Amino acid sequence: MNGHLSAYAVFDESGDAGRMGRASRYLVVAGVVCDDLEPLRRAVRRTRRRMPKSLRGKAEVKAFETPSAARPVLESLTAIGVRIVAAIVDKRVFHLASPVDLVAQAYAACTAAALQHESGMIATIDRPFAQALQRDKVLSAMNDAADALGKRLTVIVDDSRHEKALQAADVVAWACFQKYERDAPIWWEVVQAQIIAEVMVS
Repeated sequence: MNGHLSAYAVFDESGDAGRMGRASRYLVVAGVVCDDLEPLRRAVRRTRRRMPKSLRGKAEVKAFETPSAARPVLESLTAIGVRIVAAIVDKRVFHLASPVDLVAQAYAACTAAALQHESGMIATIDRPFAQALQRDKVLSAMNDAADALGKRLTVIVDDSRHEKALQAADVVAWACFQKYERDAPIWWEVVQAQIIAEVMVS
């Protein structure tokens, strides 16, 4: 454990928690851990400025909507030297009755993976998933994971349109999701050297 005293992290997910119809096989939660969120914000802003004019009107960088924006963000994260963790749920193997519980367990596993390498952490998650029940279960699961490790954790709920660093987490989660769901590791490989933990939730 390198025990960073003032670690910051942003978490986001890719895939879905459903099981019917066109639901994904995998759900991926990824965390980008660093000592300062400002370089992540700058990376997102710089990528937006370089996007084609036809895409600049979008409210934020979302990898599934603008895959061309993924590589510049990922390359910036590599240059910054962030620490990346990911929790992967194979829904064919891991079964929970409630999709909300599944999402919560994935966030808990990702939080635990990050805190294994930190003394404490201020984590930010995205507001839109914030139906009250789901948000509360996720927050509870993340805090339980920290308590089990005896680590300090503060969780902030923000909007990715406001907290630009969350958009970097979106890109990382999408890159990891492409590796598992689509067998397309090309984007994951850009940040492979920054990944300190990649855990299967079981």
